[in-house]
Amino acid sequence: MLTRFLGMIKEIDSRVKAAIAGTGIHSWGQRLTVQYNQLYAMDLGANALELGLLNSITAAVSSVVSIPLGWATERYSVKRVMLLGFILAALASILFASAGHWWMLIPAFVISSKLIRIMPLTDIIFISSTESRQRASVIPLLNAR
Repeated sequence: MLTRFLGMIKEIDSRVKAAIAGTGIHSWGQRLTVQYNQLYAMDLGANALELGLLNSITAAVSSVVSIPLGWATERYSVKRVMLLGFILAALASILFASAGHWWMLIPAFVISSKLIRIMPLTDIIFISSTESRQRASVIPLLNAR
């Protein structure tokens, strides 16, 4: 069984392997801290109204940016937009760490709020880079991310 699994891994396209590894690391880092973001904002002085404002700004920006990001994905490539998403995620972590007041978290919340949705980009790479006979075997690897 292990031999069969390793054989399947060897057959997978390198783009899919890179996408799985990248999104796995990204998801782990994001899920590790996301549940504490609002508590962190409160620790920096935000009250309930300001937390609501922070979430509203985040949702509004994400909505406005989604169409241009879709266009950029088609125009420039899934890989480039995905790399931009990883870079922005790292930037969001730096912004969270360096914030001195709750309002300084606005860019960090916006960037970390799925501004660039990595998982659908991974799915695009997966669909375009695997053969139909491989997809059923690779889906569990993608769902583990």
